[in-house]
Amino acid sequence: MKEKKKRFVLYTDYAEQIKTLPMEEIGRLFCAILDYADGVKDVELSPAASMAFAFIRQQMDRDRMKYEEVCEKRREIGRKGGLQRVENEAKATKSNQMQANASKSS
Repeated sequence: MKEKKKRFVLYTDYAEQIKTLPMEEIGRLFCAILDYADGVKDVELSPAASMAFAFIRQQMDRDRMKYEEVCEKRREIGRKGGLQRVENEAKATKSNQMQANASKSS
């Protein structure tokens, strides 16, 4: 099961464009951003807020893809590390058995 990401980055680069909106629209925009981060895709905004939301959403999507790629790489490394540990334990067990058999033969 895929774990839901509980955070996102909101860049200060957006401030100049966002501050051109009335406070009420900024509030709606912020709620739309939170909803989108939570998986809600349909949001209703004014045309100006929709434009701001569009570039914020695109960056959120890029950030999410990058996050998922990092998670997948870490999962793969973890799988390989776990596999390596099992192989090392099997080699150690085989080596111990060979030493025990050699001791019995002596």
